[in-house]
Amino acid sequence: MLVMLMRTAEAVHPSSDVRDSERGITESGRGDASYAAAFMKSLGLEPKLIICSPFKRTKETAETISANLPDPPPVQIAPSIMPGAGVGEIMKAIKSRVECGDQDWILAVGHEPDISSCLKELLKDSGDYSIPVESGTLVGIDLNCREGIVRGKLIFTFSPMAMRS
Repeated sequence: MLVMLMRTAEAVHPSSDVRDSERGITESGRGDASYAAAFMKSLGLEPKLIICSPFKRTKETAETISANLPDPPPVQIAPSIMPGAGVGEIMKAIKSRVECGDQDWILAVGHEPDISSCLKELLKDSGDYSIPVESGTLVGIDLNCREGIVRGKLIFTFSPMAMRS
């Protein structure tokens, strides 16, 4: 299974006027998501499906990416990957939508520290994986499912700055 995990694009700063779940992405974040779509296209990494949490910033990130791909994939809301979701919930959301042997890309847009925790768990057999996952970072993993255990092999990691180049 080929999975891209992406931290939501840069979001509007928290304020007492707006609930956390209603914070959208900034214009810079929208630009980063558009560049991410162009980057995916240029490398042949176009997802067949995008899943995201129900929070406004992840939906806006996912929808911007989808709209900027030549064959826009559907965006599905996965309530189980709200902030605080563990690797089990994120993997359940992914596995419920694709088969483990599937060789098409799926993109999951989520939150920190969930993305970092998920990466650490999925990549623990290939060494300690602990790098900062800034807003808009895209990570590709080849996942293997054996006897109910999911493990991954890192394929790539790109920051928003790298995708803009």
